[in-house]
Amino acid sequence: MTQDTSRSPDDPNTGELIAGVLSPETLDALVKDAHANGGSLGVQELLNHMTKAVLERALETEMTHHLGHTALAGLPPISRVPNLPGQYT
Repeated sequence: MTQDTSRSPDDPNTGELIAGVLSPETLDALVKDAHANGGSLGVQELLNHMTKAVLERALETEMTHHLGHTALAGLPPISRVPNLPGQYT
């Protein structure tokens, strides 16, 4: 389910392109579920979660591009701490 979204953010059709990634049936189901679980606040929460997910993905992609690698190469942060208690390396 990937599409080419390499348009400028200033392009007026970018929002339409992003909206076209999900089928109308999927969008309807998401909104119906959100509305059933919290009314209009549930729909707002859905929008908040979707916005957060898109921003996090965009920032992650930008950092990967900037750094030339993924953060920590997929390892947990604790793996960067040398000589943890009980370890003698």
